[in-house]
Amino acid sequence: MKNIQIALLVVMFVAWLVTAGPPDMPEIYQGYGTINGVLAPNGTLIEVNVNGTNESVGNTTINVSDGSYMLIVYFDINETNETDEGAVSGELLIWFVNGSQAGRPVPANDTANPGGVNNLFIVSVGETPLKIVDYSPSTSTPVVNENGSITFTVTAIGPVNSNLTYNWTVNGVTQSNSSSLVYNSSVGENGTKNVTVRVSNGTSLETNSWNLTINRLPVITPTVPSITTKSNTITDFDLTPYETDYESSGSGLNWSVSEDNPFIATVSVEPATDILTVIPRPDISAIDYVTLTLTDSYGGTDTQEVAIIIEPKCTGIDAPVSGDWNLTTNTSCSNVNITLSENSSLHVFGNVTLEMENVTLILNDGSIIVHDEGGDAEIYVKSVIDTIIEWIT
Repeated sequence: MKNIQIALLVVMFVAWLVTAGPPDMPEIYQGYGTINGVLAPNGTLIEVNVNGTNESVGNTTINVSDGSYMLIVYFDINETNETDEGAVSGELLIWFVNGSQAGRPVPANDTANPGGVNNLFIVSVGETPLKIVDYSPSTSTPVVNENGSITFTVTAIGPVNSNLTYNWTVNGVTQSNSSSLVYNSSVGENGTKNVTVRVSNGTSLETNSWNLTINRLPVITPTVPSITTKSNTITDFDLTPYETDYESSGSGLNWSVSEDNPFIATVSVEPATDILTVIPRPDISAIDYVTLTLTDSYGGTDTQEVAIIIEPKCTGIDAPVSGDWNLTTNTSCSNVNITLSENSSLHVFGNVTLEMENVTLILNDGSIIVHDEGGDAEIYVKSVIDTIIEWIT
């Protein structure tokens, strides 16, 4: 709301500048209004006049519940004599609240100052109360991640010449005597802490409290392995087994992916299922490195880089995801790692050639079996950079 008020005042000033010519810079006042010991309610009119005259040089209406206001004082333009556009530098000002002359500031004790900015300027009819008028965080239940920090602040007003003292406690133990407190959480810390500030002027006391949650960060564990797929093949990968968190689980943990290269593949995560889907670009074989982020219900995160490996398919009959690899037609493979599922075998039937170049073939307790009654079957290795495991058993 205060930012909106500032914007409106700036717009008003610019409009006046355009129509009236170059004036002295306006003076801005921002603070709180009080009436007989309480914050001024919505609809309260605050006005400032030149001392000894009825000339109003600024006014505003409070439209928030905390008594805060913002007011701009315009100044007279020396070059024009026809009209009086505002105050003159050095003139004494008198303040009014709902038509009643304010005792604070002391009448005729505020001087018009072009370009001045007055923060926490209190305008009161009757005695100003001791009051915490602003505080941060604005929520009473803030969260900080383990090994992180959070700053608590208060703004208080009091009677004229008040000597305000502050006492900050965390779970009842004093931590600061200034108008702010920085809480530093440690690695592995969790749970809830009560943070309380007490403001006193010697006769009255104001307090404000927060219940601070210290959030343990989620952890991606075990490490997500590289995800391998084939050219022109959509692959799904379940991320659920790789998430853990002290406070959150299930729908309280969410995965996201970033840094993917759309010219290689579209990589996305379905929030409801934690399924990561890789959709390669047509006819491409490449490696893309993406960043996975695991986020808990309090906004804590853990990240890991994962390689998305898109391998070319074999020409002919490509190796299956599971089961035996049965070659009944000529097949050639190059620049690819092939891992058959457990106990699966490679079968090469008669009058068929399997040609491999820069290929790593891994058999998990499987075999290479050549069915060659006519003597035409052939396995042709053009070059072997890694190994062909259990070449023939």
